[in-house]
Amino acid sequence: QIKIKNTLYPVDDRQSTYDKIQELQKDTNITEKEKTKQIYILTLGEASAEEIEKMDLPIKNSNYLMFCIMGAMTGEKPEELQEIANGLVRKN
Repeated sequence: QIKIKNTLYPVDDRQSTYDKIQELQKDTNITEKEKTKQIYILTLGEASAEEIEKMDLPIKNSNYLMFCIMGAMTGEKPEELQEIANGLVRKN
């Protein structure tokens, strides 16, 4: 589960969902915005994804939300995932 503005959202942490996200990330024909939307739908469900999109979160919070979702799926802390991602960006 993740919590956004006092609302708890269950996260679909099944392997099949994770695999779909991995395939989605590889697709170069889809915009980053569409990838984010699809990840929200896959992990949180369509209604929750729409609700979160309507919140129009600041970019900092929106980026962190993705780490929270992945952390909820993998059991890792969002902060640790963020550090790993930042380290990879610096190397490139």
